[in-house]
Parts: sequence; C-alpha cells; structure tokens
Amino acid sequence: MIGMHAKIEGDVEIQRKIAELARKCPEALRGVITKSCMSVENKAKKKAPRAFSRLATAITYEVKKEGIGYVGKVGTNVKYAPFVEFGTKPHLAPIAAEYARKYGIPVPKGKDHVVIKVSGKAQPFLFPALKESKGDILRYVQNGLKKVKP
Repeated sequence: MIGMHAKIEGDVEIQRKIAELARKCPEALRGVITKSCMSVENKAKKKAPRAFSRLATAITYEVKKEGIGYVGKVGTNVKYAPFVEFGTKPHLAPIAAEYARKYGIPVPKGKDHVVIKVSGKAQPFLFPALKESKGDILRYVQNGLKKVKP
C-alpha cells in the first residue's frame, strides 16, 4: 500500500491528552483514527483521475493496533499509483500496436509494438485529500479528547 505519514505535532498539552486518550480510552482513539482515515479515503477517491477508475476504487484505509495506540493508513495497492500522484520523468515506453493505432500513433507494418517517449504530469490525489481533511481530523481529535478527564 502506498501511503503518507502524518504526525500530530504541536502543543505539549495536546500531545499529553492524546497519549492519555490512548491509555484511558483506546477505543475512542481508534474511532478518531478510523474517522480520520475514512475522511481522507473518501476525498482521495473523489480526487483520483477518472481515467484511472481502478485506482479510485482501490483506495482503502486500515487501522491497526500499535503499542498502546493505533496507527491508520490510507493508500492503494495499485502499482501505478505513485506515478499518478507524483508524475513521471520523460522516458521511453513500449506501447502495444493495437493501442498505438487507437490513439493515432503510426505503427510500422509487421510490428506488434512501438516505443514512444512519454512523461506523466503529476495528478495528486492523496496529499490533497489529507490536506483537505485537516479540519475534519482536528474535529475528531477534539471530540475524542473530551472523553479524557483532567
């Protein structure tokens, strides 16, 4: 699964409360992380380019127990996802003759493929989804922290 790593940083008191939430109410922490991952997943699916519909449907999240807390991941197992997210450098790529003809690329007689120079422009979907989910995530954390008594 490709993914991104995000760490909640900031006020020492907030860090302490999150750690306390993990100790006193781990299920609440799991709920916070699950809702946060779902928010990012939903936005990433909407942002994934439609030319890559398999990519959009393959974006998932998982939440696993780690130590006294939980870790959430959002990503996909689609091998070309990083190339969509970050783009590609110009490179030579073999293209099957049937696809080349479909897109008007001339194919020499008797050849089953052609080699063309391509470069893919980045079409980010995961990082923008995380950025757009920031408000939701902060709200989930605040609601979870209310369950920790001072």
